Amino acid sequence: MDRVLALTNEGRLFCLEPPCCELNSIMDDTDDQIRLASVSNSEWCFWAVSFDFEIYLCVYKREHPIEVVDCCFEHQKRYQFNAGRANENRFEFSEYLLDQNNRELSSNDTSKESIDLPSSHWSWLNNWHLESRDDNNKHGWTYGFSFQTSIKTKPSWYDLYRTRKWMRKRAFTTYETLIKVSIRLFFSICVRIF
Repeated sequence: MDRVLALTNEGRLFCLEPPCCELNSIMDDTDDQIRLASVSNSEWCFWAVSFDFEIYLCVYKREHPIEVVDCCFEHQKRYQFNAGRANENRFEFSEYLLDQNNRELSSNDTSKESIDLPSSHWSWLNNWHLESRDDNNKHGWTYGFSFQTSIKTKPSWYDLYRTRKWMRKRAFTTYETLIKVSIRLFFSICVRIF
């Protein structure tokens, strides 16, 4: 997208976008209190720093929306030998049997319930669902001797762990609007496209 941004001495931001031949204000009436000091433009957004060192982001409208898939892993462990526990199923798995050392083997040891939208500028597109690599494995479990080897869809007697991957998609919803970013560490920003 060919777009030229112009910043006035008063901190107002204007845009020149082909085929238009005149500058149009990007900032609407609700942005009247914001006075921008510097702006850095890229193909998909611009970043701005105000005179009071607040940082703003504006994402341009796109042909395809920005979508992100959030994932988390559910782990369970089973004890191979249940000596003295005749009533327990030898192949029964439980999340309560995990010890702290084994929890750290996960690349993302976060529960579904603890994953929230990062801000009000995002919305969920679907509910949590299981990643299934096999149509015969409707519960999505993969089995292995450790979390790293959990790749089989059917358990065997020596598999001590099982893992399944939950996924949910979210979409960015706020385009062509100044969004205040909640950090105040910078006084200048530069955007480069690699």
